[in-house]
Amino acid sequence: MTHPIQGLLDRFGNEACASPAVIANPAKYPCFVRMHDYVDADVPSSANDDDRDRKTAIVWDKLRMAQDKLARAAGIHSSGVCEIDKIDDVVGLYPRFWVENKTPSRQWGKSAISDPAKVDDGKFSFTVATFNTLARGLSSGPADLFPAPFAREDLAEPFEIYGGFSSVRSPEIVLDFDVRKWRLLHVLLGGGLRDGIDGDSGATAHHWSRPAYDILALEEVDEYNSFFRPLLLNDVDVTEEDRTTERFHFINGYHGVFQPKPHSPCIPLGWYSDGVALFWNPDKFQTIARPSSLENHDADDIVTWIERGSFDGKLQDCDHDEINISNLRNQVYVIVPLQLKDSDKCLVVAATHLKAKKGLHNERIREAQATELRQRTEKMASELVKQGRSDVGILIVGDFNSESNDTSVRCILSQEGRSTNCAKWLFQSAYPLQDTDSSRENSLYTSWKIRGDEISRRIIDYIFYASRSTVGEKGGEGLHCTHYLSVPNDSEVENDRFPGFRYPSDHLLIAAKFVY
Repeated sequence: MTHPIQGLLDRFGNEACASPAVIANPAKYPCFVRMHDYVDADVPSSANDDDRDRKTAIVWDKLRMAQDKLARAAGIHSSGVCEIDKIDDVVGLYPRFWVENKTPSRQWGKSAISDPAKVDDGKFSFTVATFNTLARGLSSGPADLFPAPFAREDLAEPFEIYGGFSSVRSPEIVLDFDVRKWRLLHVLLGGGLRDGIDGDSGATAHHWSRPAYDILALEEVDEYNSFFRPLLLNDVDVTEEDRTTERFHFINGYHGVFQPKPHSPCIPLGWYSDGVALFWNPDKFQTIARPSSLENHDADDIVTWIERGSFDGKLQDCDHDEINISNLRNQVYVIVPLQLKDSDKCLVVAATHLKAKKGLHNERIREAQATELRQRTEKMASELVKQGRSDVGILIVGDFNSESNDTSVRCILSQEGRSTNCAKWLFQSAYPLQDTDSSRENSLYTSWKIRGDEISRRIIDYIFYASRSTVGEKGGEGLHCTHYLSVPNDSEVENDRFPGFRYPSDHLLIAAKFVY
């Protein structure tokens, strides 16, 4: 049954009705979340493991068909040998290599181990990645069928068609989500990933028998229920103890959790709420139970100690009258405590997507959000220390929408921060943030796009890490980044930049290898 929603108008100015998938949840403050109540028809069923090979073959065929469609749009036909040879150079995902991290670790006092697989007894290696996938609702074209009416009458006319990516060639193909979603999945499965180090070609692609990344954070996800969830997770036989996580047994093998934004920018455009998802490899990690001493006001349930939600909007040293509190609260986070299997080593992993757009006003909002996120992760990590766990690390990953010299990033990397126990947790970046001169050829970037006349090349996605052993307290040598994933050289990147024929988002997936 549908019912009118006050203030929700269709593109003709008529009062609109909400579908059963629309949820209004005023528990903390008024919010409006729209989620899918269906799975895309082209996503193979994952009801059981008996036909896993068949389902994997279907997915592989979908990846190939998406590349073929892009190739045809680029004027390449797969009929001749010469044309086939051109496909990788024109529509193949950019090759990515593992680069040795030569930045001395604060806790180890030395640079990376050249081969993280060959570590001393008692140490563990794993990979971490974060990826802003570019929401469908923020990149759709005029031919897309909007699932709901526009929420504002003034959006009835052109509203940044294709997300404003005006330089993208053949946007009706490149930004068609029915094509792009399979390219996104290909990236998540390790497409373009090379096993070589520092530019050595190495082996070609990642093998699907194991997750390409042991911890995976996704931002700007608005097709979670319809695409990512049924492919990466499985709801079958989910017990009450697992009600905030879902076991996946198709292709990769993740557990995970999702948090939508309370007021997604996709909603006024007639689409679904975007949010943040965090996945982990259950073969390497297990969740940690909540201490019985904690009150049940932040966590999702008493068994799995997972925190997720929107920021409180409390600005330290800021004038609240100048800032709309709802703007502070519209960004979200997910925090999960994990334990490496067969060890006592623990990680508090946080994923987030902070306030968008440049400017001092928005940077103040991001600073407050980043400060709160650091405080929340440190609080959870400190609780683990109180339990007697000697090796505790923290990972904070995601799209900060801020560059490395901005205050929101500095408050993470600051030695003092703003929480009472910051001295225990000294953060550093997995990527070398000294390489930030965007005017220099082949300098580091995580997002490079053209909107109208503006070219934006920035470092705004991060993997931050810290461990208690940083200050020499009781414990091991701590968490150490050994490698980070390269970004495509300037000469490789299309003139359209990102997204394009060779990459499905305006952000790069960034990743790092760790030893702990």
